[in-house]
Amino acid sequence: MSRINIDAVQKGLILDEPIYTKTGALLLPRGTVLDERRIHFLKNLGVEWVEVTSKLARKSAKGASGRLTRTTAGAGDHENAPDGAGSVHDQEPPEERAFYDLLREDLLLQVNSAVIHYSQQGSHDREMSDLLALFGGLLRERNRINHLLEMKSTDAFTFKHAVNVAVLAVLTGLAMRLSEESLRMVALGGLLHDIGKKKVPPEVLFADGALSPESRRRIEEHTEHGYDTLVRDTALPEEIALMALQHHERLDGSGYPRRLQGKQIHLFSQLVGVADVFEAMTSTRNHRPGYNPVEIVEYLMGASGTLFPERIVKALLDSITIYRIGSAVQLSNGETGIVVKANPQLPSRPVVRIVFDERRMPMRHEHTVDLSQPSHTTLCIVRSYG
Repeated sequence: MSRINIDAVQKGLILDEPIYTKTGALLLPRGTVLDERRIHFLKNLGVEWVEVTSKLARKSAKGASGRLTRTTAGAGDHENAPDGAGSVHDQEPPEERAFYDLLREDLLLQVNSAVIHYSQQGSHDREMSDLLALFGGLLRERNRINHLLEMKSTDAFTFKHAVNVAVLAVLTGLAMRLSEESLRMVALGGLLHDIGKKKVPPEVLFADGALSPESRRRIEEHTEHGYDTLVRDTALPEEIALMALQHHERLDGSGYPRRLQGKQIHLFSQLVGVADVFEAMTSTRNHRPGYNPVEIVEYLMGASGTLFPERIVKALLDSITIYRIGSAVQLSNGETGIVVKANPQLPSRPVVRIVFDERRMPMRHEHTVDLSQPSHTTLCIVRSYG
């Protein structure tokens, strides 16, 4: 094993130790063969030193070297293969296959986590199976995995955000009864919608506090950067690039980068845009905590028809669990309780077991309140505690 500077790394050397991001996300596993793309990838991340074996991959492969050489030679042809041709499993050498399988497995684990977090109680198993199959099928082509690798190289937070947005967008699309092909495009577009952030300077992208006008301009350029990256990939439908370009556009023309209005914005872009806002508001950022579910619902409902299409907002809120089972909530009459059951038809009005009265004293006799029932229409949740 040798520790060498990234500038001295030769093509074909093998990693002897895995490489992680500063936030702990695995970038390249032990045993990865370093090619020009991966070396460039590590340099862009600011990696200075790597632990590698002293032998080149071709030599260490011994009897398999002939097969590796032939397969690698064919990989150049695969770059220009049509979408659907050249499966990763069919055409990659073993080392390449292991690398791509690891990234694919990592993505599916994050999809699994997002489905459990967002989908409604009782529908996990069905939705998990459907969504894992859908996302797994997206990652058969090498170009798509390479795009995701670029996403992951930005940072672990951006990658997780992209996965969450993709899952939310697909759940919303299911509620809207989109076709299977449309759902696949929404899923891939959701995963790649922020790929342009790789070209935003880190000091701007990860800045704390309010942004200066210049920094805001640099952030907003990520939509154009993302479109430019994805539209050049002829194996991707143009809708994927449009989702990167348009997910910050708004119905009333107040969005960016082109201030499009209404039907000028592609349906898929609008769908990913609503999912992006919801996920961003629920997440804790460097300069603020995540918003309360009540605040998020109020914002989306208030912006429905002005910034966002009403049917997309309704489909999103109808397809997810807003108040997690076991979370504490305060009602408009001052009482506090625990969410014990979700109401799929009215997700903002779950069943709550009341445990404290309006004076925050323990109830002598706990009871449940189903906020979806007509007898409780005057009650609503005013605060959520997680």
